[in-house]
Amino acid sequence: MLKTLFIFTIGACGTLIVSAQKYKTLLSEDFGTPGTPISTNPAGQIAPGTTDYSPRTISPVNDGQYAVLTSPRLVSTTAWQDAGDHTTGKGYMMLINANPGKKGESLGSYYLYTTSNLNIPGATYRINFWGANVLSFNTASFPSGNGTGGTFKEAYIGVSVRDNANGTGTQYNATVNGQPQVTTWILPRATGNANNVSWQNLTSAFTLPAAATPAQLMFNFYNSDNTGNNITNGNDLAIDDLLIEMQAVNLSGTIFTDRNANGIIDGGETGINGTTTPLYVYITDNTGKIIAKAPVDANGNYFFDTEVPYATGDIGLKATLSTQNLNIGDPGPAGATAPSGSAIASENGSGNPAIQTGIPDGIIHFTNTATDISGLNIGLQQIPVANPVSYLLNYQPKAGTPIPLNGPVGGANTGATPTAPNGSDAEDGNLGGSTANSTFKLITTPANGTLMYDFGAGPVVIAEGTEIPNFNASRLSIVPNVNGSTSVSFQYAFKDKAGAQSLPAPYSVTWAQPLPVVFGTINARIQNGILQVSWESLSETDNSHFEIEASADGQHFVKIGEVKSNISSGNTPGNTSYAFTMPVHAMALGSIGIAAMGLLGAGFKRRNRNLWILAAIAVTTLYACNKKESLGAPESGKLYIRIGQVDKDGTKTYSKVFQAVHE
Repeated sequence: MLKTLFIFTIGACGTLIVSAQKYKTLLSEDFGTPGTPISTNPAGQIAPGTTDYSPRTISPVNDGQYAVLTSPRLVSTTAWQDAGDHTTGKGYMMLINANPGKKGESLGSYYLYTTSNLNIPGATYRINFWGANVLSFNTASFPSGNGTGGTFKEAYIGVSVRDNANGTGTQYNATVNGQPQVTTWILPRATGNANNVSWQNLTSAFTLPAAATPAQLMFNFYNSDNTGNNITNGNDLAIDDLLIEMQAVNLSGTIFTDRNANGIIDGGETGINGTTTPLYVYITDNTGKIIAKAPVDANGNYFFDTEVPYATGDIGLKATLSTQNLNIGDPGPAGATAPSGSAIASENGSGNPAIQTGIPDGIIHFTNTATDISGLNIGLQQIPVANPVSYLLNYQPKAGTPIPLNGPVGGANTGATPTAPNGSDAEDGNLGGSTANSTFKLITTPANGTLMYDFGAGPVVIAEGTEIPNFNASRLSIVPNVNGSTSVSFQYAFKDKAGAQSLPAPYSVTWAQPLPVVFGTINARIQNGILQVSWESLSETDNSHFEIEASADGQHFVKIGEVKSNISSGNTPGNTSYAFTMPVHAMALGSIGIAAMGLLGAGFKRRNRNLWILAAIAVTTLYACNKKESLGAPESGKLYIRIGQVDKDGTKTYSKVFQAVHE
């Protein structure tokens, strides 16, 4: 039931301002329409309320009992008046024969209504009902013994609103804005007409404090007699048309396809059909409980018809878009959800200052709801798609050597043209490649390789979770590094211009033969003038031997030694250890062969040895002048080492470069 109260005020320059106050009905109890002279089910007629009085279906209605009927005189021919309800005179009312032992909030509830769904801090409520003293004006008509001079109580009734039953807990309707409110009434008997029930319209209103946290609101229409028990006659009354309302406003909006994510319904952007995949918008209070629910129709529109509490401040109200079908009173959705394949792209409060919008998350916050609000629009976009990619090499890669993931490989190792990470988006078109209209996101790093991207200053390793705006696949490469493997794989996703992220997709590079040697731990140290190099191979495939190379500047290397594979077949799946030693001074001669000559001279007599050394120096000089890879003297005592792994077919790959440690 919708009730609207129009408030007329005079504004500036005599302008007439009309504002409509709307209310949502929580309870409308008229006790039904006539069927028989007296209800055969009084308890059923007062549902959903309860009472401390006992139901009575036949005459008489004694103290502490009630009946649901059309006229008090139906159960008494002398004490009560012969009249109908306050509206048509033919409807039902609740007749109560008050009892001194059933009075007060804890024992004397005439009618008790409980709501646990619309107990909203900051909301405003009003109570409106009709009550009447049903005692006959002609006291002489009372039963023998009372007489004209008898003493009779008037009819007493009160209304309290608490968070607990039996008169306990916090009372909320005692004041409104700090001002005392009338919550109890005394209903006088009618005058001048023995058959006229004098109906009184009784009202009360209050605002639930914003700091209140009631689990429920209990509206108690109770026997407020406070005259003591010495007077037992009277206090009999009827109540009718109980109305409990919450002041409310209308909210509405549209769920639409926002192709450019600007929050505005532009030309060509249409509403999302909320019936294909059912969509709902929920209003929740400051505890997260659902207090209102609106379905989204086939055109994307939703509407709350006088269901949202009126509030002049922020009382924690939120509107949330969801695909879940929940009930009023349930906890609200943990977060907004969109139909499968869609993501939330925008929110728009149409410029209303009562709306808080930020990062689009499908949840609209209200700072107040003092007026109706429309244009609460939420834009959706299709989630982009990242495609699975399987790239099969037609050549044998080497550990530590980058594999481009876009365009032809080129060089000596000509392979198949790889397929770059790619995808599509309904709004933005193709993703990946070199279109630079998307953001690449690395979901999981390769377990047996390293993914690298050139941001402009050379390739660098990218870690899990890295996002690359304006992604260009021609800058992406992968470096395999696990011996014996035949593939490297990772997972990636794309984000579109609106920030929507695709589901992860796999990317794998595979080849026919396992990778050759992959180096494990490598150490180099110089102790007492002796270079000592040790290393491990994690596994070997078709390995012939290792070549140890040295450099004074880390750029130009010469071979200083060789170590054959410890595995006769050149293949092993396990770890193998190797070592190499050499005097440092021998390396300064520029070649392991020339150094050996110098060492051999140590066996000659002094005169002959000196001649040998002079010859060696001459040869060394000649060698250094003709061989650009000559080591030369190490600068500042620095010495750089790398290990070359040579396959049986002569193919060579290198370890990383590392500096020897002086000890």
